[in-house]
Amino acid sequence: RNYRFEALHGLGHTRQATGHPAEALTHHRAAHELARDLGQPTDQARALNGLAHAHNDLGQREHARKLWQQALKILTELGVPQVEEISTKEIRALLATFE
Repeated sequence: RNYRFEALHGLGHTRQATGHPAEALTHHRAAHELARDLGQPTDQARALNGLAHAHNDLGQREHARKLWQQALKILTELGVPQVEEISTKEIRALLATFE
């Protein structure tokens, strides 16, 4: 487990939950970059999910949709139906709202 990733990701969730999605983006971006640099695809998917929620809350729905698609692709390719706070089922349900 990468504690730096968890801290950044947790800060993103906290900012999101307290009504500050723009600030959440900063933390989720940093978490995503770290996970990518360290080659941690499940954490990349988690960070993409956080980014998608923040963009969605900011009214940037098309960007959110693309991020959720990326997260779903990673988890599907890995054969991982659920990791920590996200699941492929949940992401598919979110993507269905765009149809």
